[in-house]
Amino acid sequence: MSTPIFAQNLQTYVGKNGIFILFGKNIPANFTYQLERKMASSTEWEPVNSITVDRSAQSLLLRLRQAHRKNSFYEVPSDTIFKRFTNLMSRAIISDSLYEFNASPLMLETAGLGYFDTEIQTNQTYQYRLTSNSPKVSEQTSAPIRFVVQKPKYELVFNKSVPEEDLVGLEWRVSKRSNLPFSWKVYRQYYLQTSMQEIPVIKFFTASKDSVILRTIDRQTSAKRLYRYVIVPYDAFGNEGTPSDTILVKNVKPYSDIPILEHFTADSDNQRRGILLKWSFDKATALKDLQLYRSKSFEGPYQSIATLQPTDTTYLDSKVEPIETYFYYLKMNSLYNQGYPSVKVAGMLQGIEQAVLSPKNLTIKQQGTTVTLSWTRSERNTRGYYVYRGEGYKGKQVQVSDLVYSKDSLVSYTDNIQNLDSTQVYSYSVVSFNTSYNTSPNSSSVYTVPSAALSLPTPIGLAAYRQANNKVLLIWKDMTVISPYVVGYELYRREVNPTSNKALDDYKIIFQNSVANIQNSFVDSLGIAGKSYEYAVKSIGHHNFQSAMSASTTILLNKVLPPPPAGLKVITDNQSIIVEWDNPAIKNLKNYKVYRFDSQSRTPLLVQTLPVGINTYKDSGLPKGKDYFYKVSVVDSQNQESILSDEVGISWQ
Repeated sequence: MSTPIFAQNLQTYVGKNGIFILFGKNIPANFTYQLERKMASSTEWEPVNSITVDRSAQSLLLRLRQAHRKNSFYEVPSDTIFKRFTNLMSRAIISDSLYEFNASPLMLETAGLGYFDTEIQTNQTYQYRLTSNSPKVSEQTSAPIRFVVQKPKYELVFNKSVPEEDLVGLEWRVSKRSNLPFSWKVYRQYYLQTSMQEIPVIKFFTASKDSVILRTIDRQTSAKRLYRYVIVPYDAFGNEGTPSDTILVKNVKPYSDIPILEHFTADSDNQRRGILLKWSFDKATALKDLQLYRSKSFEGPYQSIATLQPTDTTYLDSKVEPIETYFYYLKMNSLYNQGYPSVKVAGMLQGIEQAVLSPKNLTIKQQGTTVTLSWTRSERNTRGYYVYRGEGYKGKQVQVSDLVYSKDSLVSYTDNIQNLDSTQVYSYSVVSFNTSYNTSPNSSSVYTVPSAALSLPTPIGLAAYRQANNKVLLIWKDMTVISPYVVGYELYRREVNPTSNKALDDYKIIFQNSVANIQNSFVDSLGIAGKSYEYAVKSIGHHNFQSAMSASTTILLNKVLPPPPAGLKVITDNQSIIVEWDNPAIKNLKNYKVYRFDSQSRTPLLVQTLPVGINTYKDSGLPKGKDYFYKVSVVDSQNQESILSDEVGISWQ
């Protein structure tokens, strides 16, 4: 009943996850479309995709899967329907030849007639340009379109329900044939037992004289149960409309003489030390009695523990052990028929110990399509564990395991990831479950990618910059922009000969980081002045995957010597030679060194070392009749000595 999407020219539509661009009617089987995009505020076009279509069934199936991955709300066609699509595509030239498949953007994208652009930002305005290498298609530019949430309006009116015990039929009426949803999602709640959850159903449209009926068949039902349903309509681009009213359905055939159980719970009664069961049901005219059954296993066997009156609505089971799970169901028997077993509920006399500590030392190993998680127990009263998995580094994690029973110190769990998206990152964590039936917080997360081998990009753009105190700032390009599989880096350093750049030792790792604190820069503070260092970096992925070593960069940490003293002068008091100099206007000085030589020997000899603050030296006891010359140097706190000052001489007679 959905209306085909026709267009002679470039058209754009806002969808749930992006913007759908419809190219026109010509299928690009013998030519190529080039799609470009720009923000409305920009003048620069950027390429989005190049589209041409291989008509083979295998190629079309691959295109279908790629399109569906972006918008999983679309229902993938059955093999029979897809075969009809491939038969039409084998000879189709324009979209008119695809008949009913014109109604689905998923199939239009598969046919190369459109593209769902999901790599855009919310609340931004875009334009698209389409060109091709075919003379049949001229260049086209779309009108500006803003990517904002759409809320289509549909007038849905509940028509009727048809409970048949082994199935439930539901009908909603749409009065305006010109405004029909593309499809709808069905959510169901097992009344007072579960939350609303999306369920698989049979869906189809039927037409009446003045309206269209949305028909739904739920085949996963049980007799004598109470269900609540709600549907959410959506348009051809995934935009969801307003949910329908919630419908309550008693799944019992007309004229049944056994009531439907509407409410059944099992709660711990700590004061009376038992499990308190409560129930209620709709009106019954021929109810004989109630039989209550119990088991320590969900599957059974169950034993009858009480026969109750039709007026009873509670029962205290005091013959239970604390910290033990029990399962119950009721049978409601009429004067004429034996009832069906009700829903099973679990009850437990509560314990008082809380699970405070999460499992420790969680690690992950991947081999092919199998990952093995290992961890250690944190608390003595741990009964078992639940494993959680989520998409991405920060995606919501959901439970993927049954209770993993173990009292061992070291525990492991194996997960098959064969059917997961091979390009997606997945996170895992574990919670412990103690003998008081309390769960701990989630452990720290570990990560994996189902792909058996990953090609990590080699870091580029490594540069080194000298900073104060012989520190070196290393910066390289952020490779997580290029590949989502990069989760960290390893930075290497080795010393090289300052003149020849020949390596003097092997590379050593001086820095590592991971997804928890990933960064593409580091300050090396362990360099020594006067030495030359070579640096290189690798990208790191999960399971010790590493990229190749990057191109290296070298830096020389030149010594920065203090300046020599200035203002040097030499005088005499007829008994000795006095050498004086100015105090340098710099900090972190340690001492002065005074050197002397005479006219016969031009080699300066150290004659005195003085602490900073004393800038005068008296040289006594020298033989007369010679010319004496003096130079002074300064030593800083790092024991670096300046060059010698200019010489100053005196004739000692």
